[in-house]
Amino acid sequence: SVEETTEEGEVDLTDHQAALWNMRFQELVQFRRRFGHCLVPHKWAENTALATWVKRQRYQFKLREQGRRSTLTKERRDGLDKL
Repeated sequence: SVEETTEEGEVDLTDHQAALWNMRFQELVQFRRRFGHCLVPHKWAENTALATWVKRQRYQFKLREQGRRSTLTKERRDGLDKL
């Protein structure tokens, strides 16, 4: 699928991509409840998908901070910041 970019440099995501993001976010919420922090190790064997997702969110954050195209919308960033 072709991704569109909004005026804010955010990438419009498909419903499937949005659903996957929300699923990983909920896994991060559970991780925080369990360990008291959101510092998922890069190669956490218990949930490698979550570890990869967190690493991607950090990268997307950096892109957004540089004013580049990013999938990390303001709403997503706000949600992560609240954790």
